[in-house]
Amino acid sequence: MAVDGTGLLAATPFAIYRTDDSSNWRRLDGFPGEPNDVIAANGTVWGASKSSGLAEYDDGQANWIVHEPNSPKTANFSSITIDQNGGLWATSTIDGFLSYDGESWQNFQA
Repeated sequence: MAVDGTGLLAATPFAIYRTDDSSNWRRLDGFPGEPNDVIAANGTVWGASKSSGLAEYDDGQANWIVHEPNSPKTANFSSITIDQNGGLWATSTIDGFLSYDGESWQNFQA
């Protein structure tokens, strides 16, 4: 679960949801793959997939944008977070961890 500027976000095995009032949940349709984690940072919602990598939710278009600019070593993500400099970090379900700066990936072995 995560908190963004408008409410709560939740990742389930089937979809990512958002609520503004904790009682009416709205599905953020079109997530690529099976969600594993969700975070919000600087007005952006990010989702980690068990098989389709990292996706950013575009509120204006109501769809998800997959980020694979220089192909991370794996697209199996188990969790994601944002560091103090705005860099995105993801752990892999099979191969270490990765960082994404908005343009390129860096892979690290665990």
